[in-house]
Amino acid sequence: IDANENFLLYCPMILVHSPWPDPPTIDPNDPKGTRFAGADPKFSMTEYMDHLVGKTWDLIRNHPDPNVSENTLILFTSDNGTHRSITSQFNGADYPGAKRETRDGGNHVPFVAWWGGANGRIPHGSVCHDLVDISDIMATVCDAAGVPIWRPDFTDQTGLGTVVPPEYIYDSQSFYQALVGVNRDPRRWSFGRWEGKNND
Repeated sequence: IDANENFLLYCPMILVHSPWPDPPTIDPNDPKGTRFAGADPKFSMTEYMDHLVGKTWDLIRNHPDPNVSENTLILFTSDNGTHRSITSQFNGADYPGAKRETRDGGNHVPFVAWWGGANGRIPHGSVCHDLVDISDIMATVCDAAGVPIWRPDFTDQTGLGTVVPPEYIYDSQSFYQALVGVNRDPRRWSFGRWEGKNND
């Protein structure tokens, strides 16, 4: 990472996902696949995903130039909930999956943000319950970088130049203020549904 250059890293992992293959070992002394003998393969995939995220995070927070850590925003989330065939447990309660559905189990996913550590721009250890949509990442990253949201140029039929129709509206709503903990204006609703083949 060049501390003198701006950068954007987008890492879309397929972990954790069926068909549940054994991931590579993290420690050479571990048996192939998982540290949990006889465990559900989803556990080993989750552990390996955590390992990869941790390695990426370490590149940022341990960079020799402290400006890299102080000025890098890291976002971690998922695009949907688990499949309906999977029921997760959290705090002693069952959470059935609802992937592709509009119920909570289909759209309510973890979202973790980090920006500079204990003395960074996000209050350390803070928790926010605001509603966020994955489409909001674009507006938020633009806000964090201090640049306007990109809008396409439309050439009008008269040849007088380029115009952006006022009806060109983005769904993306910045949650930058929620990250830094001031003047929050959260969205009131979010709708997400996927229509495709084998949509059972």
